[in-house]
Amino acid sequence: MSKKRKGRPRAYTPEAFLKKCYEYIELTKQKTYDIAVLARGETVALPKKYPVNIYDFCFFAGINRDTYFEYRKQKEYQDCFAVIDTYIKSVQYSGAITGEFNSNFVARINDVAEHVKSNITEEKIIKVKFGE
Repeated sequence: MSKKRKGRPRAYTPEAFLKKCYEYIELTKQKTYDIAVLARGETVALPKKYPVNIYDFCFFAGINRDTYFEYRKQKEYQDCFAVIDTYIKSVQYSGAITGEFNSNFVARINDVAEHVKSNITEEKIIKVKFGE
């Protein structure tokens, strides 16, 4: 006897979801936005990489964040998430390294932070009197 899923049917089969992942990757590889910079006394448009993230992908795929994280738990979707998560993190990290994106923000949204460990020890204070 097979288990029947409860609730709404899934928006994507694993194959369709993987296809959507590749569509997002192709779209965002070509997508840029311009910022205005001053060069030799003139304002020029400088193209910048499109900043990809999970929420943007969810909007593109027409799913909400909860659905994304629910799919991620399912074994049959593991290949999909290996692709989309690797792509998103790769773009974010390379953008942070090259200065394209704010490295502090990228570290924060990916739970990557420097940890400083300090060790405080109790010190004895010795009083010394000179020339009394």
